[in-house]
Amino acid sequence: MDRRIENIISQLEEDPGSCELSALAESISLSVSRFRHLFKQETGETPSRYLKFVRFRKAELLIRTTFIPIKEILIIVGLSSDSHFWREFRQSYGMSPAEYRDAFGLTREGSEDKI
Repeated sequence: MDRRIENIISQLEEDPGSCELSALAESISLSVSRFRHLFKQETGETPSRYLKFVRFRKAELLIRTTFIPIKEILIIVGLSSDSHFWREFRQSYGMSPAEYRDAFGLTREGSEDKI
């Protein structure tokens, strides 16, 4: 795999909340269109789709393993639409984020986890 794309993937995995595709392209001295093309060629996914996958995976991990409120998790991973996240999470995991957290026994009494 192209070393530049490996570096971008590392950045995405480390902090998906602060990734802008134009800044990523600039960081490896490529135009946005060339970056998209190279990323898809190397990974089989567009940068946007890959970033979405990374953000959802990190959000799921935080929901499952922490007491961080769900709204704060969305900010941490860089997701802006509560309703979009809620709908896609339910489609992916078969339950809402709060129900998912409950399934792992992590809901604190009186905490507000609903979006």
